[in-house]
This record gives sequence, C-alpha cells and structure tokens, in this order.
Amino acid sequence: MTRLSSTSEVTNGIPPRYPQNRRRTIHIHITRDGDHTEVLAYGDQFPDSGRDFDFKGRPETPFMDLKAAIDLLRERWRENVIDRRGIDQSGNPIYAYAERMDQAGYPDMWSSVGLELARAGHQLFTLLFENGDPKLRILGSLLTEVLHSDKQIIRVQSDDLFVPWSMLYTPADPEINLEAADAQWSLDGFWGYSHLIEHTITQADRFDARIRPGDGGRLITGMIIDPRLDTDFPAHPPIAPLKEFFQDRTTVIFRETRDTLATHLSGRQLNDHISYFCCHASFNGMEQAYFTLGDGRQILTTEISGWLKGKLDSGPIVFVNGCQGGKLASLFYTSFGMVLLKAGANCLIGPQIEVPPLFARIYALEFFNRFLDGGRIGDIVYELAREFADTLKNPLGLTVSLYRGLDTHLDPASFR
Repeated sequence: MTRLSSTSEVTNGIPPRYPQNRRRTIHIHITRDGDHTEVLAYGDQFPDSGRDFDFKGRPETPFMDLKAAIDLLRERWRENVIDRRGIDQSGNPIYAYAERMDQAGYPDMWSSVGLELARAGHQLFTLLFENGDPKLRILGSLLTEVLHSDKQIIRVQSDDLFVPWSMLYTPADPEINLEAADAQWSLDGFWGYSHLIEHTITQADRFDARIRPGDGGRLITGMIIDPRLDTDFPAHPPIAPLKEFFQDRTTVIFRETRDTLATHLSGRQLNDHISYFCCHASFNGMEQAYFTLGDGRQILTTEISGWLKGKLDSGPIVFVNGCQGGKLASLFYTSFGMVLLKAGANCLIGPQIEVPPLFARIYALEFFNRFLDGGRIGDIVYELAREFADTLKNPLGLTVSLYRGLDTHLDPASFR
C-alpha cells in the first residue's frame, strides 16, 4: 500500500516514548438540563479561567432540536460528498468520492463542496456556541478567537450529545456571511483540520494511554465482521485487505457469527488489543439499534451489555469501519459505543457517516500502519484528515471521530 506520508516510525523495533496524557488546552463540557443544554468551557487558552467554570451558557435551541441539527449535518455531508456525482477520465458519470479518492484534478468541485460543508458545520457551531444567552455568546466569541490563535488540544465531555466535532466549522472572521454566493472558506476553519480533538464520557476508571502487547510484542486483533460486505462491494472490498494486513502484523481472532461473539464476550475470552468492526447495523421494529455479522442474526446493545457484564478486561482500541451498506457509523456511538467505552474500551474511532468502501479500506490501512509504526492515535486521526484534504482534495478524513484515547500508543517498554 502506498502511504500518504509517515511521521512516526518504530526505531530498532521499539515504538517512540510519549507522555501518557498531554495537557488539553480547551475543555468543553456539555450536559442536558431537561429540554435544554448547558455548555461550559475552560482551559489555558481562556483569559482568567481555570477550573472556576466562568464560561458557561445555555443554547436557545432545545436539546432534541440540537440532536436533529447533528443529524442534519451528517445528511449535508452525505448529499454533498457521498452522493456527489462526477465524471471519469472517459467522460462517464461516477460517484466522485465513492469511486475516486484523489480529487486534486477537479478544483471546481472541491471549491463548491468545501463551501457547502463549511456552511453546514458553521450552522451547528452557531447553535451550540452562539445562539443563546449572553454568557453563551461570550463563550462562543472567546472560543472563536482561541480556535484561530493556534493548534489546540481539545477534550469534549458529554454523555448526552455526540457531535461530529471534526466536521464543525468556525470562520476566523465572525462577521463573514457563509450563505453568500461568493463566500470564502478555508480548511483552517474545520475543527478536525486544525486541532486535535477527543470526545470523552463520564468514566470513573483510571485511563491508561499505553497499549501493551503480550510476549513477543505481538498484538491481538479481533475482527467482528460481516464477510458479505466484500460481496456487496466487489470492486472495493472493505474486509479482505484488512484481514491480510492484520494477519501479517498481528494475531487475529475472527468473530463472524452472533454465537462466536456471544461466547467470547460472555466467557471473558475477548483479549483483544484491537477490536475491528465492519458489519451491518440498523434499527428493528422497536427502534432498538442492532448489528449483524455473517449469519445475519440481530445483535442488540442490551445483549452486548449483558454478555460483557459491565467489564471489558482487555481495554481494546475499537475501530468502527462504517462503510456504505454497513449502516454502522452514526448508530454505533450512542448505543454500542457507549456500552464498550463504559465497560473499559481504551478508545473508539470511526466515521460519522457511512463512507464509501474504497475510503473505508484505505483509511483503515493507513491508520493501523501508522499506529503499529508507533504513532499516537489522536495525532494519526489529525494527520490523516489534513493529508486527505491537502493531498487528495478529499474531505472524508474529517468525518472520522475519536472517542477518548487521544494519547493512546504502543507501550515501548513492552518491546524491550
């Protein structure tokens, strides 16, 4: 596989040593208060702040309407990126971002797509941080200033609202009218392009950013997959290349049926360092989220919770590859993702929308190559978002979110 670039490499078989937890420069807490929401922000970058919680406000938009606005942001990305039509070199129509990762030769399309995404991301930013009481407007103004002053390390904590933070857009000039036909936008305004971001939940257990392989320094990867996705997308199979990759660099355990997953989770036989999901998900007739593996049988959130008994001992990195047809991305974070994080998963990574299988495959291979070569997870997500945008003129890297684990890395002591 051709790498976009490489910034972290293993030296003499030993990953680099990192501080366990870097200091976050911006903290944002979002909590539900009945029908409304409270937003609080503090950090080194705010004047006269600290943990005194001076910057706190309430958005005017009701909580359920904010959730609807988040869904609308995802829908705008689907319309403008996933469903975007183009032409191939022979002049035949194609779905541009589904069938061609490199868009560098199509600047007009990039310009129009970027503006629509900036508008959508800014609308949600406005609802969260500007459209509310006077204290919220002060918070939003300070946040805008800080976001454009330097690269920030941002931690958002909320058990209630799961925002695609990397897809938010904040223009440097708060007076700019992005709805104007000739509005100017810049990649720097997208949070995921300019900053390191993680979303965390309330969690009592102590977090450890170090992933420790077993004897011989070989990681264990659990692949929770539906092989039928490769049949659905024969031109760009999202599973087979990852099977080959993980088998070459890790010890792989396959979980392709409901019974296998149930047995491993309920019997505490899940010893994964990496848990890789690539499967179908949807809602059943009672509006319960479920996913299916190769046998097509529904697996509910409540079943996962029951099998785990509240404890995921191995603390794995959970990677969700929500490719088109899988319908896994947005459903996972507020249902299965919460269960896994609360049970002790180290972190959760995945796209906020159902991305094309070609991107799903390329991104996962790039991500795990860099992680196994010694990179920190938050840095990898940040680097890939920028490289897809800068090199390929492709915004899909900005769809990937990180839940906890910004500093997660391989423990160099395990390789000595």
